[in-house]
Amino acid sequence: MYEPKNRSSDTLPLLELRVDHAGGSLKTCPNGFAACAIWSQSGRKPDLPDSFLGKGSETFNIKTLEPVPGLASILSGKPAVRYRADDLDIALTPDELYRLASHSLSPDEYLALRDRYGMFHEIHEDFYDPDSGVAIQPMFEEEYLEATGVAP
Repeated sequence: MYEPKNRSSDTLPLLELRVDHAGGSLKTCPNGFAACAIWSQSGRKPDLPDSFLGKGSETFNIKTLEPVPGLASILSGKPAVRYRADDLDIALTPDELYRLASHSLSPDEYLALRDRYGMFHEIHEDFYDPDSGVAIQPMFEEEYLEATGVAP
């Protein structure tokens, strides 16, 4: 229904995620990406057991990342960092990346990503209603409701 499109031929290994920012490149995994959302929302680095993260993965505060010079978000056109997962290569602002990590994209952001890239794990049907783009299980429900005015 929403077939993959606009994908990169340069793929990452399974479960490896990369975020390129002005200061370099950070490697994490899906669990680490969730922990990054928690850190970004709370302002505190989560205390995690060693077994929680994949080999070589790290956590970081997404909201403090500096955009890559000259890179613009595909959603807003504002200065962006680069998010890479599998065959995805998406330029997003740090705030947009935080919303992707916390399953809190606005319906318009979700629909724009789905229309441009097709369906991918971070926006699949467990996280968003594919017709409306409403987040089904945002990590921080009150924050999502305040930002979008839409109840999950």
